[in-house]
Amino acid sequence: MAGLRAKSSAFEHPKAPHHDVLLGRHFTSAVQIVLPRAADCGTTGEREFVDVAGALENTTCDASTSDRDGDGTSGFYVARLSLADLLEPGFLETHVRGGAACTQKTKLYALCADGRIETDDVACVTPAGQLCLSLTPRAYTRLGISGISSDDGTPKRRCLVNLAKKNFQPGNPFRDRLIGNAARVSKTDTALAVKRKYLVMHTSGGDDTLTPVSSPEGCEVTAHCLKYKRSVVATSDAPGAPVSFFSKKKSGSNDDDDDAYASPTENAAESLSLFHEWLGKVSSVGNSGTQTSPPCVCGGEKDVSDRDDPSFVEKHRWSGFMNPNQTRSALSFCRALVKDGTFPWAAVTTWGFPDDPSRFAVPLNGGGEVTAIGGAEHVTFVVVPGDGYVMYTQPGR
Repeated sequence: MAGLRAKSSAFEHPKAPHHDVLLGRHFTSAVQIVLPRAADCGTTGEREFVDVAGALENTTCDASTSDRDGDGTSGFYVARLSLADLLEPGFLETHVRGGAACTQKTKLYALCADGRIETDDVACVTPAGQLCLSLTPRAYTRLGISGISSDDGTPKRRCLVNLAKKNFQPGNPFRDRLIGNAARVSKTDTALAVKRKYLVMHTSGGDDTLTPVSSPEGCEVTAHCLKYKRSVVATSDAPGAPVSFFSKKKSGSNDDDDDAYASPTENAAESLSLFHEWLGKVSSVGNSGTQTSPPCVCGGEKDVSDRDDPSFVEKHRWSGFMNPNQTRSALSFCRALVKDGTFPWAAVTTWGFPDDPSRFAVPLNGGGEVTAIGGAEHVTFVVVPGDGYVMYTQPGR
C-alpha cells in the first residue's frame, strides 16, 4: 500500500505513540480484533471463540453471546438535529460545558452522518467541546464564521469553534452572533439548517461512563447497539507476524530514545508490508456472521480440505459509533492476551469516518492556535511478545 507507515514501540516506552493516535480519532466506525488459532483446531478450525465480553469498555450487553447480525454492545444514539439544535444553550450546558447543574466532567461526541464532506455542509462536536464545520461558500457567508480554505481543490471552508471556552456564554458577541445566525439560516443557505442524522454519544465522570442523551425539544433521538460479528477464516502461507521487528531495548539505549525499541531486520519493510496486506485480506472475508465453513484468503479458494496445513484465525468485529476509550480498551484487551502467553500475537484495527470534519487542522474561532484533530483512515496495531507492538498508519491519519 502506497504511503503505509510502520512503527514499533513498547507499551511502556515514554514516547509510545498509541495513546495519542487513538485519542486523536474522536469517532470510530469499526473495531476488529484478529487472533490466531492453534494448529490442533481441526480442518475447520473448530473450537470455542475467545470470550470478548469486556473487550470494549463502557458497554452494557454481553458481546460473547451475541454473534448474530444486529446484536452486540449498546451505547450510542441516532439523533435528528439542526445546527441550531447543537448550539441550543441548554443542550450545550448539559452535554458540552458541564454547567452548574453538572457535578461531573462531561463529553459529547456528535457526528453528522448523512453528508459528503467534498460537497455538503457537515458538522461535528468533539469530546473537547470543539464544533468542527466543513462549509460550502454560501453557508460560510450566512453563518458569519471565520475559517480557512480547503486544500482538497474544493471551494469549501473549514471552521472550528471552541464551545467549551469559558467566555462562550450569553453576552459574548461571537457566541450570540453564531447562535443567532444558526437559528436564522434557511435550508437554501445550508443543509445544516434542517434536522439531519447525527451519531451521538455522551459520557461523564473520570471514567467516561456512557450516559443518556437529553435532546433539545422537538428532536428525535433513538438508542442503538453496536453490531457485533465473529467468524473463522482459513488461510495458508500466512506471513509471520512482525515479532522480529520488535525487540527488547537495545543495549546502551536510553528510555527517551525514539528508536530504543526498534530493531528492523534487513527485509523489515517487505515483511511488514506483507503482513499488513494479509491482514487486509482477512478483514475482507467472513463478515456475514459466524462461519461454519471458513473461507480461504489465499487464491480465492473456499475448500481448504486439500490444502497443506491450513491455519485459522478468528475475527471479532464491532461496527457503529465508538469513542477513543473503547478503542484503547480493545488494544489493552489484546495486550493482555499476548502478555500472558495466551496468543503469540494479536491484531487490532480501527476505522474512522471518511466524512469526519474533525480530521483537518484549522484555527480556532475566537482565538487559539491551529489544532490538529482526528483521522479518517484505518490504524492497525499488531501486539507482539515482549509487551510491544507494531503500528501501521496511513498518511493523513
